[in-house]
Amino acid sequence: MSEKERIKDILKKAYGDFASYLELKYEEKIIHYLLEGTAYEKYKWITYNQTLVELKNVVKDELKVKELLYKLTENTDANKACIEVLDKLTTKNKEINRLYNKIINFK
Repeated sequence: MSEKERIKDILKKAYGDFASYLELKYEEKIIHYLLEGTAYEKYKWITYNQTLVELKNVVKDELKVKELLYKLTENTDANKACIEVLDKLTTKNKEINRLYNKIINFK
């Protein structure tokens, strides 16, 4: 199994199936960063993915999941995108707050 296939398998186990066009574009982008990014870029993208998984599986806010997927797949500042989406959440838990604080401190 190639490294790319292992990453895809791990992402699928955490997120679920990447079925829509938007999800597939996000999958391509995160795999790119996890394979070719610097150690710090990998760390940041793992955190962004944790945020998506938390929004999807715990907070269960599908609209915010789609918004964040869209923003992360566009060529925008991923930090800013996550912060904007998390700032608008009405339901936050300890994990969302932890991830928010972690993202705020990225340089």
